[in-house]
Amino acid sequence: MPNTDQPGACWLLLSPEGYEFRRTPFDVETAAEEIRNSNDPNANEFATHYVINHPTAVQAMEVFERMVRKQNEAQPSNDVK
Repeated sequence: MPNTDQPGACWLLLSPEGYEFRRTPFDVETAAEEIRNSNDPNANEFATHYVINHPTAVQAMEVFERMVRKQNEAQPSNDVK
């Protein structure tokens, strides 16, 4: 899923003909306010980190790559000796 340097919801439209990457822009300040008004104990941190300070495409890719490395390190090796 590609990430853009513009705030918005990135999503994938699937159809019998194939797929299409989409992005839906939204009002960042209103979204952050709605999230902060929720009962979630992590709402403020989430709104600040992921909505107000939207990660760039490069930053998002770094996060995904770290997740993959961590997952690969946790899996046992299938090396035959």
